[in-house]
Amino acid sequence: PTALEINTIFNGIVYMWNDGDRLIAVIIFSASIMVPVLKIIAMAVLIYSAYFKPVMSADKMSVLYRITESIGRWSMIDIFVIIILMSSFHTNMARVVPGGAAIYFCLVVILTMLSAYYFDPRLIWDKQQ
Repeated sequence: PTALEINTIFNGIVYMWNDGDRLIAVIIFSASIMVPVLKIIAMAVLIYSAYFKPVMSADKMSVLYRITESIGRWSMIDIFVIIILMSSFHTNMARVVPGGAAIYFCLVVILTMLSAYYFDPRLIWDKQQ
């Protein structure tokens, strides 16, 4: 009988941190957890500022928008890593199978990319006047 060991991205980050691979752990934490959360927060701030009341100056909001939009295309790198791991570790000894959370992660990435793409940055400037 084979033993099934289920791991998550966060478990991998903790394992790498404790094992001494702290730089890799920080990079994976940043790309997989911190960046998506910050993108959601940034889009929430931009949308709130466009429709209700500006939180910052229009210059800072424009920079926030440009950063959020430019990071969007790099967010799918986690999914590419999962696909590479699936093809690399498909032996009798080890197998990588994405869990259900991978679908939700893809949805978050796609929806934040679309929200940044369809957001009209001119709305930021309209509220400043």
